[in-house]
Amino acid sequence: MMRTIMLIGAGQLGSRYLQGLLRCKEDLVVTVVDPSNESLKMAEKRISDMEDRSNLTVDFKTSIGIKSGNVDLAIVATPADCRASIINELNNTLTVTYWILEKVLAQSVEQLKIIERVLSPRQYAWVNTPMRTMKWYKLIKKTMVANSEKVNKVIIEGGSWGLACNAIHYIDLVSWLSGKGIVEIDGTQLGEWKESKRPGYKEVDGTLKITLEDETFIEIMCKFDCDKPLRIGIFTSNNTWEICEGAGLAKSSDGEKVYGEIEYQSQMTGPLVDKILRTGKCGLTPLDESLNQHYHYISALSQAWSRSNIENISIVPIT
Repeated sequence: MMRTIMLIGAGQLGSRYLQGLLRCKEDLVVTVVDPSNESLKMAEKRISDMEDRSNLTVDFKTSIGIKSGNVDLAIVATPADCRASIINELNNTLTVTYWILEKVLAQSVEQLKIIERVLSPRQYAWVNTPMRTMKWYKLIKKTMVANSEKVNKVIIEGGSWGLACNAIHYIDLVSWLSGKGIVEIDGTQLGEWKESKRPGYKEVDGTLKITLEDETFIEIMCKFDCDKPLRIGIFTSNNTWEICEGAGLAKSSDGEKVYGEIEYQSQMTGPLVDKILRTGKCGLTPLDESLNQHYHYISALSQAWSRSNIENISIVPIT
């Protein structure tokens, strides 16, 4: 049976999703939508360079252009500024069974409320903060559990690694490692905003402080004009872990080492989509859990953005 996929967004990330769909064992009819012909051409080239396309029928479009119908899975890989409106449009025109949404979910609390209103309490929507699904981090957590380690404090620091658009990955990671939700995010120590690598969007340096339900504490730091690699320090009840993603090594203070790697979107998508289509389940962050994280996160970033601007602007330009 052919399964239907709607992929909204064919940019750098969306095209990697498309590559990953080639790894699916299911037979798929995929509609790729992006207003940019350049992005559509890039996405088409990226799959034309791959050998086996027998499971995939792809249609490229510059607009959704469908007023009714059923879609097994919608993947919304657009920039954050239009994600809420795209989700609303899709929900109004199509019957979508499953959803995968890219992060950062939105640029304002109001946009988050739109997503929540449209999709919650839907049980079949997930946000792509995928560290909790990666083999390496699953093995690290398994090792911690085997050693009866409780996470107490986590420090994440590095230079120019993109805190505004990437910190949500580590917030979700620690929440998953500890099994606890977010209570508070303090962004009062965030500082200077600069143009990000993507035109039209901003990045920030400084420090975020996050408190979880069990009083686990996370400190996330980023410094502009610094080439220090990102490192993660995890302080548990009876151990200390240092994780260097670039080196693919996690080592504990008692000498234990866990080797692994950060997986690419093109590697993860195929098995992920197959599991969703076959079981209705996957290991990504459920939407309701991610919304809780994002409400705290976007509020903290919005306040920091407003402090740096003459006008009190409710939309923070991150993606």
